[in-house]
Amino acid sequence: MRFKKYITVILVSVLFFSCTEEKLDLYSEGSYIQFGPEWSNLYEDRVGTSSVAFTFFYESDDVLQKDVTFPIYALGNVKDYDRSFVIEQVFVETDTLEGDEAVEVTEIHHAEAGVNYVAFDSEEMKNEYVIKAGESYFELPVRILRPADEDNIYTLRFKVVSNEHFDLGESVCRQRTLTFSSDITRPVWWNETRPLRYLKKYSKMKHKWLIQVTGLNWNDSTWDQVFGGDNMSYFEYIMKKINKELNVLNIEREANGLGDFTDEDGDIIDFYKF
Repeated sequence: MRFKKYITVILVSVLFFSCTEEKLDLYSEGSYIQFGPEWSNLYEDRVGTSSVAFTFFYESDDVLQKDVTFPIYALGNVKDYDRSFVIEQVFVETDTLEGDEAVEVTEIHHAEAGVNYVAFDSEEMKNEYVIKAGESYFELPVRILRPADEDNIYTLRFKVVSNEHFDLGESVCRQRTLTFSSDITRPVWWNETRPLRYLKKYSKMKHKWLIQVTGLNWNDSTWDQVFGGDNMSYFEYIMKKINKELNVLNIEREANGLGDFTDEDGDIIDFYKF
């Protein structure tokens, strides 16, 4: 069993670095730490998702904290003892990482340790940030706390840091960003061409109304799970249902002397019609 673990670690290391120009000596005594894709997606995606969004909107009111996990890999020689690793917060206006391009930030609410998330260097979290003996993969928990307000989206950007056990891996895999809120948030796919064509402009009011009339969450996984693959007929059914419900609502509003249904910005809510 231990031999199989060692072989797995070697294969994972070769897979990561066979596609990079960065020169890391995997056959020395060196060990490297970096983020990566989900284990199940390792052979299709070497880098993984750099940014993740989470909202407490779908959680019950008694859920006050949540672990959002990020895949992390220990590359190089496997060890027969536990190895701790270090995570630090990055403030995006002033701090950039090797390999990053400068990003213009217009408005950002940084997550504050102890207020919006459990600090990475707290005893609670440090005890969890350990690569176990003979292992190379770990689901890094980032423990966020439910914001008291619903107005802001908080940003927590963080990076791996070298220590006595690990040097840094590939520059493109050294950091991750987590955004979170108490209120409903725009799903990542709603920026893509096809969803924008059919659902049009995003707004929180439109999002909540879609949940109300369809019974679907319309969260980050909805588009692929419900409308991906061969589900076009179901997609057309949902879109026709949405437009029918919207038409009924607007008729009711007109009867009451109101205009068409609008969002929080005063823009008329509409959708693509089949």
